[in-house]
Amino acid sequence: MTGAALVVLIGASACVSKETVSTAQTYDQDFSCPELKTEIAKMEGLKDDFEDDSGVTGKNVGLALLFWPGIIVNEINATKNVDSVNDRLEHLNGLYYQKCTGDNKK
Repeated sequence: MTGAALVVLIGASACVSKETVSTAQTYDQDFSCPELKTEIAKMEGLKDDFEDDSGVTGKNVGLALLFWPGIIVNEINATKNVDSVNDRLEHLNGLYYQKCTGDNKK
């Protein structure tokens, strides 16, 4: 393997994925209250994972050594990923409030 190919391979493996989450899913209305709690917890865990991809990370340090503009791309992708999860959490929390609190509790 040539040195240039190795650099490309390492650089590509260091990138944050564009793993945005859709705000609403067609099945969201069908969730029971416990299922909504589970989905909310799942999204909070995913948000933590995405936030871990931001800032000074091994990925960004590797990119700084190989291809510094990659850090900017990583930060943009990490921010988009976190924003998409925040939007989904807001949606799910709204559903939870409507379905599972007060007189609407099922």
